[in-house]
Amino acid sequence: MACTVQGVSSQGFWETFYGGDERRWSGKANGSVVVEVGDLTPGRALDLGCGEGGDALWLAARGWTVVGADISARALEIAEEHAVDAGLGGAVAWERHDLAVSLPAGPFDLVTSAFLHSPVDLPRGPILRRAAELVAPGGTFLVVGHAPSATHHHVDLPSADETVAELALPDDRWELLTSELREMHDDRVDAVVRWRRRAYVVDAKFARSCSRAARRWIATRSLDDPTRIACEIVRRPASTLRASTTTLDSASTT
Repeated sequence: MACTVQGVSSQGFWETFYGGDERRWSGKANGSVVVEVGDLTPGRALDLGCGEGGDALWLAARGWTVVGADISARALEIAEEHAVDAGLGGAVAWERHDLAVSLPAGPFDLVTSAFLHSPVDLPRGPILRRAAELVAPGGTFLVVGHAPSATHHHVDLPSADETVAELALPDDRWELLTSELREMHDDRVDAVVRWRRRAYVVDAKFARSCSRAARRWIATRSLDDPTRIACEIVRRPASTLRASTTTLDSASTT
């Protein structure tokens, strides 16, 4: 069910917002997204609440396989028009979702949410917590929001620390890399939070030494299983494997 305020649905509000001929946003990627994501190795990315597609197209131009999700069908039409103008037609999979109800299918190496705020009711915290579950082991989760400033006077906008506290992503599964208020060139202040999802690392020799039952247990953990673990096969000295060995041995007896 769509959220409503004074009889206005979320979808109705945003279809009206994007319904005119005027471009609502600059078409450029958000500065904090560029800073936090620019050095990452491209993979599969989700732009949550993508609007007219500035961030999604910036990612696609840099080699990411991108899904852009928004509640407004008109916003997604505009985003694809911008993609065609930029020579990126068809490069982004645009999906319409009421984010309070559904999200695109993961997993993703990057999930980014820039300025997921709304004048109509929006369960931002629950949406972001569900979005975090779409991040693959070793992947990145980036949340950028407006903070109170000369440009945005709303005192109820969450700070970076408040976003961290609200989402409460567990430390044993997430590494917090960035949590800060960042002054931007246009008198705006961004609340920037970036996490990396932890992954267990073992080397190929150790992986082969695991019992068949342990390997089968690892292989059958789905992304929705709270007991899941991830294994990335790399070459590592045996002396670095103690933590991973303990984890996998424990897994094999669960």
